[in-house]
Formats: sequence, structure tokens, C-alpha cells
Amino acid sequence: MAKSGQWKTFSESRKLNLAAPRVFASHHQGLMDYYDLEYIGEVTIGTPPQTFNVVLDTGSANFWVTSNIAPSGRIPNTYNSNASTTYVADPKAWEIEYGKGKCSGIQARDTMAFGTGKDELRVSNTTFGMATYLSADMTSQANFDGILGLGFQSLAVNNILPPLMNAHAQGLLDDPVFTVVLGHRNNDAGPAGQITYGAIDTESCTSNFSWVPLSRAAYWQFTVSKASFGSFSGGPYEVITDTGTSFIGGPADAITAIVKALGAYYDDQYDMYMVSCNGDFPDFDLTIGGKVYSVTPKNYLLNDFDGTTCAAAFFAFQSESPNAPKWIIGDPFIRQFCHIHDFGNNRLGLPTQKKKTASSYYFLTGLIDEIAIPYGMLKDQYGLMAIASYLRLPRESPTTMLALGMNLASLGMELTSPAPQKNTLLLRRFGGPFANFPARPFEIDVETPPAYRFSTNLLHRLAGPQLNKQHEDVLFYLFYNMTGEAYQLAAAAELYAQNWRYHKVECIWLTRNKFANFLDQTGSSERGTYTVFDPVHWAKVQRPMHLVYSELAERPMVDPQMLKEHGCSEQLIIDAQSVVLANHLQQQQLDPKLP
Repeated sequence: MAKSGQWKTFSESRKLNLAAPRVFASHHQGLMDYYDLEYIGEVTIGTPPQTFNVVLDTGSANFWVTSNIAPSGRIPNTYNSNASTTYVADPKAWEIEYGKGKCSGIQARDTMAFGTGKDELRVSNTTFGMATYLSADMTSQANFDGILGLGFQSLAVNNILPPLMNAHAQGLLDDPVFTVVLGHRNNDAGPAGQITYGAIDTESCTSNFSWVPLSRAAYWQFTVSKASFGSFSGGPYEVITDTGTSFIGGPADAITAIVKALGAYYDDQYDMYMVSCNGDFPDFDLTIGGKVYSVTPKNYLLNDFDGTTCAAAFFAFQSESPNAPKWIIGDPFIRQFCHIHDFGNNRLGLPTQKKKTASSYYFLTGLIDEIAIPYGMLKDQYGLMAIASYLRLPRESPTTMLALGMNLASLGMELTSPAPQKNTLLLRRFGGPFANFPARPFEIDVETPPAYRFSTNLLHRLAGPQLNKQHEDVLFYLFYNMTGEAYQLAAAAELYAQNWRYHKVECIWLTRNKFANFLDQTGSSERGTYTVFDPVHWAKVQRPMHLVYSELAERPMVDPQMLKEHGCSEQLIIDAQSVVLANHLQQQQLDPKLP
């Protein structure tokens, strides 16, 4: 996110506004970690379930997702109340402000679930917010569709009962407890961490810990007798822990002292303090109940840049109320220590995380007992092991191992019925790998299931690639690996529509860093810092350049029908059609300048 130039907007929108307002069981939910800046979990709402990616936020108490009744905008995933048979209208207005970001809408009630798959925690009659308005700061963040608050009811707008406390009230949990374990991804995105609802996570957390009583049951707030870093020492302080805050926030004098001890400097472009990654830095120590809890540099430095420059995960903020918390202890502290939230007894446990061994596992997509990948094997988000994180694999029914994608049942194909039902049999007899001889041609009894017999008239119902919904990395993959094919041209056209430009001289794709300053901008050139895609290292890097507009390739001229078949942006198709209708496909000179 920092590399793409979006961190400044994101950080401002996520800063906490302290003035704003079945059978007993335990359940596990896997988390996706985006560059150690944001932790996302899946939830579902409605019957049948509609899936959403939400920020699981202990610093707030309301649950909301984007709604299809919002004004048109770049909101890819929205809740449709008309599609749910368990939806109940509750048209009470709500509004929440997050720093510079704000959202509002109306309330509703429906069945929701924490996580997906067999280990989901389904909670009926849950009050949530249908967002009908999101400020530009909120819609620019494409990683999540909403926020699920895990704070106390007294913190909630309209005093709604938070979903997890509603689950406990319905008798769905062993204990009024949930455990948060955040993993460490550093400069990439992927599965890292989990939340256990209704129990202490003894698999990930040590058993030697003391309970910390809360000083106020709204935020997860308690007292720190001393905070220290190098020569700085201060306290006592009222603090809160917050999974929704990426950094550690504190009083201006304390942060100034910490920055000085680090030898860091403020970078206005990223709105962060930057420091060399190779220094010898002290721990950030908090004394709680007579015990010192230390956050190491591994967790308060973010290596999201060039490998030598790191971001120091600290920021200054000013409490508006004398009794408000003076520190927001965000994700760096939570990565260091497990957080056991006991909302029945208003207390917090902070055991250390267990060290991972070769026999430890990442549990992906929230299916804790079903998909286990050995720790350390998943090196990046590409390849077969990463694809496994998107499979739904109930172990007792191997016929349902289907990757995410189009549901083939919509084409009349029944793939989940166990044999010997006729419609799932491809071969009536199969000798297996231990047969003495291969089957002779006249012995092979092959039957094509009726569901597989469909005419070409059904081909139009098959989903296309939908390039406008693909991540930039997918578009770059198509461009560099489908040389000379229609996919390469369509990917180039879609990249152009997403404000990337191809440099004809250096043979690279680049786009403006919207937070960088541009100098010497004339009618024919400009100079500044750009985000450049490096195909050798397959990474986006920041690079200062003097850009001459004539060296940029013009928009690819593509047949609009091909763009439509490949699922490109609607505006891109309209633009291509207008070129064809104007009969200027070969002559039109489009302005190659970056928008």
C-alpha cells in the first residue's frame, strides 16, 4: 500500500476518532494480512449467504457493510437486502466518522456469520448498518467492504448490540471470550493470523499470563504504569488496544522522543516516519501490572519500501477529552502478544505467541481443521500452495473440492453427489493403479453424464475473464506472458484505463504517485516520482523520472467487441466504440499524458 502511494489516504481514514461515538462451541476465523497494515476477515450476511471482507476492529463496536442502495460509485461488493429471505428492515439512521473518512446509512437485521465454511459462527437477528454513503476516503480502500466492531455496546452508535456479544447472548459460545493472534507478512499480502471466538487459543498462545483488568469497558482500555523507549520514559497512561489501528499512537512529546531515539525523519509523501532498516534499535516497553511487555523492532518497523528504508510504526495524536486514552496500542503490539478479550469479566490477557515449528501450520480461509499448510511453506501469494487457501475442502466429501469461480450447478452440472449416482459417473468400471493390464478398448464402458451434454448455445452463459475486476498483478502477468495474443492487447487497454502508461523507450509501465509533487510540468513533459512496475523483480517500485509525453505509448486501439468479451471496463468499451463510429481507428491521436 505504501508502494502504491495509497498509505497517506488510508492512514488518515483509519485513525481512531476518540471523540466519536447451536451447541456451545468455539470457532476459528483466518485473517488476511495486507502488508502488516490491515487485517481482513470474511463474514457472510443473509440467506443465502452474501460474503464480505471486513476489518475486524476492536476499536469500534458497530458492524456495517456497503449496500446496493448506495449511490453509484466504485464499490465492487454490496449487500442486497432483496436477495435475503431473512432480512428485516430497521430503518434507523446511523453515521460514523473515522478521521477524514465518514460513512452513514440505515440499520437492518439479518443472519450473519463470522468466517465461512464448516467452522463459521452463525448469529441470527444481528443488527448491522447498510452503508448508503461513503466518503471518498473510504471508497478508495478496495481491500474491505465494511467494518465489524468488537468493542463494547456502550461504544456503539445507536447502542446496538455488537454481533459477537449477540452470539454470546444467544448461547452460541463456550465462554464470553475471543482471542486475537496477528501474524507477520512484512511487505506482501497473504494469510497471517486468526481469531478464535468463545475460547482461548492454546495452540498459538502460551498459558503463562496474568489478566489485566479494564479501566473502562467501552474500548479495550487499561492502565499502563510506564511507557519507555531508549531514554524516554513516561506514565502512567490510559491506553487502548485496537486491531483496526495499524501503528502505535501516543502523545506528541512521547512520539517526538521516540522518533529522535530512532534517528527517523518525517516523510510527507507517505505521512510516516522513515528510518534505516539496518540500525540497532531499542524495544518499545510498556509496564502493565508490574510486568514489562516489549515490542521489538521486527514488529514496529515496516519494510515496505526498497529493502533498506523502513517505516517506524508510530504516530502522534491528541486526545480531545481529559479522560480519553493517551495511547492507541495498535497492530505492532498485537503482533507481539496474543490478545485474549474477556468481555464477560472485563479483562484482557496478553500471553506471548508460541514460536512456530516445522509441525506448526497456517490455517487458511478460516477452515481451521480442514486446510493446513506447514508454516514456512507458503512463501508468497502465487503458486499452487496459495491457491489452496481459496479451496473449500470438507475432508469427508472429496467430491466437493472446487476452487472459487463460477458455480457449475448453474449450468445444470451436479458435481457434489457421491457415487454411485448415475450423473456423477464418467467410467462405470475403473481398474485403478493396481490393475494387471490396461483396459482393452471394447472393455472400456464410458458414459458421459447428461449434465455434461450441452450445446454451444450455453457457451454465452460461461463467465468471461472480467479483466476490469482483476488485480493489477494479473493484468501485468497477461501482458508479459501472452505476447502477441488478444489477452496482451486487452490487458494493455485495461491498464491504460486504470491510469497506467507504457514508456516506449524504457519499455516499462508507470503511473503517477498521487501523493508525490510534480515539478517543471509543461505541455510536453513533467518531472516527479512515479510508481513503476519492474517485471524482473515483479514488484512496484518508486522511481524519480523526467517524463516526456511523446515517449509514452498511446491508448491501444482494440476492437470493442474483443474488449467486451474479455470483461474490460465499461468506459473503455464505450471509448473504443466511439472511435469506431467516428471512423478514426487508424488516425485518431489520443493524448498520452498521465491523468
